[in-house]
Amino acid sequence: MNHLTRRVLGGAALALLASTALADATSQITLGNVRITLTDLDLSDGITPWIAMSYESQPYLNGGAGSFSPEGELDTQAYAHLGRHNSSAVSGSASTAMSHSAASMTGSTNLTGFSGMQVSGYALSGANGYGEYGALAANYISTAFTISANTAVTISFDTSVQVGTTLGFNSAQGRDEHAQGHVLLYIDGMDDDGNSLTVDQYRELYAGFQMGEDGSFSGQQASWAGTLSLTYSNTMAHEALANIYGEIGIGGSSVLAPVPEPASAVLTLGGLALVGAVLRRQRRG
Repeated sequence: MNHLTRRVLGGAALALLASTALADATSQITLGNVRITLTDLDLSDGITPWIAMSYESQPYLNGGAGSFSPEGELDTQAYAHLGRHNSSAVSGSASTAMSHSAASMTGSTNLTGFSGMQVSGYALSGANGYGEYGALAANYISTAFTISANTAVTISFDTSVQVGTTLGFNSAQGRDEHAQGHVLLYIDGMDDDGNSLTVDQYRELYAGFQMGEDGSFSGQQASWAGTLSLTYSNTMAHEALANIYGEIGIGGSSVLAPVPEPASAVLTLGGLALVGAVLRRQRRG
């Protein structure tokens, strides 16, 4: 194949990609490297800081994926898994022609009841359909624990959240493309006066669409990575009960990709015809 043939084939391939370009929505969250630190708030009370789980939780996850045809026909797949005990490792996934969802969670005997969580998903779209996805990983119920008097516990998690869209909006379909991801962490306990005390961390990212000055639509991207920490302090002179819960979740959907303009289709067909002519000349030569 000579240089001219390669150049014509490359141009035709680009034209095909431009006319059938996939729009998509994607989400991904990872949470792990759990670190637990105890701090003695009263060095003179003679109490060595301690913490113990009084009720364990199991890892839990669910999710699903769906594909829609232009006529509204739906194909869905789903999954749900519950670990048999707190140190179970569970994973699941679902796929359709236009979407995918996956989740995993590694249980642990530590205070949180897990050592890591991960969820991911994507939805593709083209002239023949579009998709949606969702996934969740979490404690099945809150993990209950007891903490010693005059003790603070700090729990830290390394976290990464990424979401993005490409096409953004289909005005003919009247639908917008979106991708979301959230992290929820909290500890519930009591303060010195016997009132409920909650410390929490919530992080959410969302990607939708934006419109340019020319009226065209495009997608958005968003990401965050860092450490999320919870600190619960028992400043009472006796032990206290508390609960901890962790959750990560995603969701998103694509939109039906616009049908190529007639001019684009003509260029694509013309490019393919030219490729055929060049190849025929090569064979005759």
